[in-house]
Amino acid sequence: MQFEPIAIEERNPQCLQTGVYDFGRDAFARFYIEYECESACDVEIVLGEVLKDGRINREPGGSRTCYTMTCHLQPGKGRVYFEFPKHGQWLYGQCMVEPELGVFRYVEINGCLKSVTPVRTVLHAPFDDAASEFHCSDANLEKIWEFCKYSIKATSVFGVFVDGERERLPYEGDAYINGLGWVALSSDYAILRRSIDALFMWPTWPTEWHLILCCIIRIYYLYSGDIESVLRWYTGLQSKLMLDYLVFDHPLSTDGNKNPRDLIDWPMTERDGYVMGKYNFVPNALLVHTLREVAALAEEVGKVQDANYYRFLATDVKKRMDAYFKKGEWYVDSEGTDHVSLHTAVAALHFGIADKADWPRYLEFIRTKGMACSVFFAQFLMDMLYQFGCEDYALSLLTSTEQRSWNNMMAKGATISMEAWDDCFKPNQDWNHAWGAVPANIVGRRIFGIRPVKAGFREVVIDLKPGSLKEGFYKHPTPHGPITVEFSNGKKKVTLPEGIREARQNV
Repeated sequence: MQFEPIAIEERNPQCLQTGVYDFGRDAFARFYIEYECESACDVEIVLGEVLKDGRINREPGGSRTCYTMTCHLQPGKGRVYFEFPKHGQWLYGQCMVEPELGVFRYVEINGCLKSVTPVRTVLHAPFDDAASEFHCSDANLEKIWEFCKYSIKATSVFGVFVDGERERLPYEGDAYINGLGWVALSSDYAILRRSIDALFMWPTWPTEWHLILCCIIRIYYLYSGDIESVLRWYTGLQSKLMLDYLVFDHPLSTDGNKNPRDLIDWPMTERDGYVMGKYNFVPNALLVHTLREVAALAEEVGKVQDANYYRFLATDVKKRMDAYFKKGEWYVDSEGTDHVSLHTAVAALHFGIADKADWPRYLEFIRTKGMACSVFFAQFLMDMLYQFGCEDYALSLLTSTEQRSWNNMMAKGATISMEAWDDCFKPNQDWNHAWGAVPANIVGRRIFGIRPVKAGFREVVIDLKPGSLKEGFYKHPTPHGPITVEFSNGKKKVTLPEGIREARQNV
């Protein structure tokens, strides 16, 4: 796709000395200029993401982009293609991406030209912008959702979910949030299937990423109904459960390992002071959740004996966690500490570890913490808040203007979600990281509560939780056609396509 740029500045149009152009949004793209010059000249082309004093910032810091190229042009008319540098990221000997593109928003052209036309060709996976739609009584939330929707679309360029321009590599944690966003916006699930295939071939190092791939597969199956792919992955899926690291009567531990090793959250400065130990609460809580998810998946594909075994293991690991992490009324970060981080409190609720009698205490504690986590862990925080009826507080975090917010990303000039809340939290971050696009799925999945509970969207729950929103509309794509949910003044209207029925229970 090609988009016309807006000229920010053109000096001396008869013999262009400097032209700065804004394409409106960052995009992964190729670039060329069509030009006319009256005499031979050297022309410099600069592409970038960040402006400074009206020109492209050539030292934007971290992994923000700035590409430059100088070419010698002969008199007359012609076309020059920008030559992007090789990216140079390799994973286990396999290059995951093609190098002939870059990510940029702004163009700067310096040279004595009679005329110049900058042309950007945007690339992304097949994506129907009209497949999803959202309107509500909060214009700020609409803006955030559009920002995150575009982030999911724009970063799909490589045909699998990758982390961003800094590495251009697939990671399971990124794919989890990317996948949730994608299935809330599109009913073409091919990119999610390819991403799962890639992650089986090139797994990454965090303990939690091994586990979360199982959850991604369950998501894929519930949305797509593609049992053939699930059966193809099933044997390998079992190896992701980290059971070799479950020593008799002890919780899961990868202590001393380089790969796998516990992540908790990333960057490390976003762990809310989490005290790491030999045995850590968060990966064990995720293990319990993952075992339950795999048990449900096993039962759905006819592996009943496996399902019973995984449910038994989930119960067993939960008992081990009680022995190692329960200190009085609280679960703690790790064995031997009294510290309780936001991450531990959220995991205790979201992954079904804390007893019901303890829920109010945990929720009160969580409210004191704000967004004391990364853009990644924000997914679990948001899911948990909607699970436990805290939709007003969740909405306040979604629409916040604090430093750790999606509004802050946009205020800093990003048009694709950032790898971290702000450059100060991760100085080497890039500005095109879809794991920072959590609202792309939270709006449809949690505010409007649209979630499949039977494979292939045969049955869906509509668990509307608008909080303080007065009215809203969401169109959710499915393989059967769109689901629409709208509410106004406390009244709800749901339209389901043929082939989908609404479930009675909430999940």
